[in-house]
Amino acid sequence: MSTIRLGLIGYPTGHSLSPAIHSASLSQLGIDVRYDLFDVEYKNLELKLHAIKDAGYTGVNVTMPYKRAVMEYLDEITPSAQLAQSVNTIMFKDGRMVGDTTDGPGMLYPLTTNGIDISDAKIAVIGSGGAGAAVCLAAACTGARAISLLNRSGSGLTRAYELKHRITQDNSPLASAVIDVVGLDDERVAKETISDADIVLNCTPVGMAPSLRDQTPFPVGWIRARHVVMDAVYTPRQTLLLRAAQKAGARVFDGVSMLIAQALLAEEIWLGHRLPADVYHNVLDQSAYFSR
Repeated sequence: MSTIRLGLIGYPTGHSLSPAIHSASLSQLGIDVRYDLFDVEYKNLELKLHAIKDAGYTGVNVTMPYKRAVMEYLDEITPSAQLAQSVNTIMFKDGRMVGDTTDGPGMLYPLTTNGIDISDAKIAVIGSGGAGAAVCLAAACTGARAISLLNRSGSGLTRAYELKHRITQDNSPLASAVIDVVGLDDERVAKETISDADIVLNCTPVGMAPSLRDQTPFPVGWIRARHVVMDAVYTPRQTLLLRAAQKAGARVFDGVSMLIAQALLAEEIWLGHRLPADVYHNVLDQSAYFSR
């Protein structure tokens, strides 16, 4: 069995399920993985990246709070990661560090593999950080009819407007994408936007244990039975938002399904080839044993 060295850079990383996910998936391919967690302070980020590269790692994942900060230290960034202004996957190749993002396709994959059509859908994306930006871009690439970016006032709204401009500017291949920016503080418009959506995606940490687990990113009374609701939060696996959506009759997808999908897409980047489709479903079946 061959061995591959991978890791996760962030702060903190101790809660991560990534080691279990990559072990479960790569073992199906006959690959033994050493997956290390790196808690890195910002002042040490560049030095740590070079140290990991020089130590012979194939690549690393990047999590909060460094998905954007890491970009200035990379030798190359893919067009999709550049548009999203977010990197969650780095490959070390020929002495170079190449950044990419699998967050967006990873969030949409559990939906499409379960027969949900993204094209022509109206999608409400809560949050415009790394994951929110990446999924907005992925939805635009898939042909979503309309995308609404919902954020609280301040820096979140500023990021949302900047993202809309990057995606829809005249020289962009996605210039025709329909993207609206909505402030969650304007409850009337926000309620109309979410209620009118087909798919609602929470890309904020609201709902995460321990400090935010009793909160939801918007009032749960806005959820409709016809909605598809997905939460990027995976600790706890059944967030308050998902429990409320289920009670309302909506179809729900948890953050673990997204985490697995983006992890496997990262593996395809590192390995240089597509993975068999059954790997995702096999890891998802095992996920009850390593998620909470």
